[in-house]
Amino acid sequence: VIIAFYGYKQLMYCSSDEHMQILNAIRQKDESSAERLIVEHLTLIEQSLDFDEAEDVPTSLVDIFKEFRSPS
Repeated sequence: VIIAFYGYKQLMYCSSDEHMQILNAIRQKDESSAERLIVEHLTLIEQSLDFDEAEDVPTSLVDIFKEFRSPS
């Protein structure tokens, strides 16, 4: 939801590979790796957000999630 409101300073999306690395570390009960991967992932996302005034900010969750729907 935050990404939908504040977008990215530059075009960047969460990599499914990053998510798989986190899940694998959790499955392997490797707490230190899971924590490191999560912190790195969230830090990259935080650094890419643009908190400047947005011109066309969606006003409802329906509008927000419309942007993320894959084409039918």
